[in-house]
Amino acid sequence: MANAQELRFKLYHELEAVYHRCFDELAQAGLGDGEAGRLTQTVLLSRQEGLKHLVSADEMEAYFEAYPEEE
Repeated sequence: MANAQELRFKLYHELEAVYHRCFDELAQAGLGDGEAGRLTQTVLLSRQEGLKHLVSADEMEAYFEAYPEEE
């Protein structure tokens, strides 16, 4: 069974992929600059808050060893 750190790293990785898809959709949505900016800022805040508790700054080196494509 995977340990807690591995599970947190996996969830972080999967959430990063979700946010990347969201930003791709935003870029292609054809929204006006103001609306796109506000929505992008909201999503960025959501990403920051959602991810910061999963992998600490001290663990990022180990995370990048597990998921080098994200470095």
